[in-house]
Amino acid sequence: TTFNVLIPRQPSSAVKTDNSINTFTNLHDMQIVNSTTSNLINNSIDSSYLLSDIVNLELLNSVQPTNAIISETPSIVVVEDHADLRQFIAQSLSSEYRVYSAADGKEGLELVKRIHPVLVLTDVMMPNMDGHALCRAIKTDAKLSATSVVLLTAYAGSDAAVAGLDAGADDYLTKPFDILEVRARVQAHLRARTLQHQVNERDNRLLAIGNMTAAIAHDLKNPLTTISMIIDVAMHRAKNGMDVNSVLGDLPTLANETERLRRMVIELLDFAKVGTIEISRKPTAIREFLEDVMKHPRKMLDAAGINLIMDLDGVKNMQAPIDAARIHRVIENIVANAKEAVANTTNSQISPCVWMRATVDENHIVIRIADNGPGISKETQDNLFKPFASANKANGVGLGLVMARTLVRAHDGEVDVDPHAPEGGAAFSLRLPCSNTN
Repeated sequence: TTFNVLIPRQPSSAVKTDNSINTFTNLHDMQIVNSTTSNLINNSIDSSYLLSDIVNLELLNSVQPTNAIISETPSIVVVEDHADLRQFIAQSLSSEYRVYSAADGKEGLELVKRIHPVLVLTDVMMPNMDGHALCRAIKTDAKLSATSVVLLTAYAGSDAAVAGLDAGADDYLTKPFDILEVRARVQAHLRARTLQHQVNERDNRLLAIGNMTAAIAHDLKNPLTTISMIIDVAMHRAKNGMDVNSVLGDLPTLANETERLRRMVIELLDFAKVGTIEISRKPTAIREFLEDVMKHPRKMLDAAGINLIMDLDGVKNMQAPIDAARIHRVIENIVANAKEAVANTTNSQISPCVWMRATVDENHIVIRIADNGPGISKETQDNLFKPFASANKANGVGLGLVMARTLVRAHDGEVDVDPHAPEGGAAFSLRLPCSNTN
């Protein structure tokens, strides 16, 4: 039994988008479905429309979801040639999902190609293109094959199940069905999809680490070898009664190699924890923070004969909500990269320099770190923020910039790169939201 509810004619000005209507449909268990029409009514609706025809392909095509809905609410396509059943299913799922509907397989396939839903709920027996053909079309399309397909069939028994699964369906339900079971099946498939996505991300990360194991081991071996040699020399001199002060000249090298190892290990540990990194933001005086951060890098630059030029007047009395330890690490890594770039330059006519300048741009603090090294090549630019893309660096394993961008974005900020800055080399700019000015 089917009850059709007619919507009376009203002027467009009288149509309210916050009214709730009740649809009483006796399809299987005489369930009552409550649904709002605020997402469905666009301008005015002619009185010739039945309620069951409101959620049709043409109307839904004209009502585009907002960006917020697209990003937060999974999209589902319901393909069913029976108008009232199509409407009933769509209404029942609309409170949890962004539901689109089509009257046959051909329309359904066009809709699927346009919106790329996470799941398709489709009848089997339909005009133009049946559910099996629709399922095959989706599963054989490389761009759509990950879409879950659940078939609705009036045929019970193993033959119907086998036919559906042979077509590539992920699941099937027999009519008449309980709408609660439909909801449960949809939720189960979306949970499985989310878990599969998480597993794929983990596997890709493990694969990336596995592929680079040999290179990482080699990078770690070099500083360890240097440290071991220095220790052996020191022990030899001590055993032979030589002047212990002669060992002091090797201590800067020992400190540099130890620092290299520390950076490599931290990069690897942070990369392994991506997705679980937590930040604790507190209002921080930026000028004082940057002066403190640069105390150790300044010593390292001085020891390497590199000038550090700082201009922090632009952030005097400025605060920003940051995790000081995390941003400290980001800046430390970028300055270390600048130091290495300048040290590797072949231009003996320039005085090696690293610049740090902090300014305010609208509601962001911009910390710009530049050098007069060779800049960044086009090949390196393409892989700059990819894991393990170390560009033949002597230090690190190619994860520093990956983690820098991850941590800055966790602060609702961004990292910008100028591969050939006016200073002569590369420049990295950190953009962080600021709190206030005094």
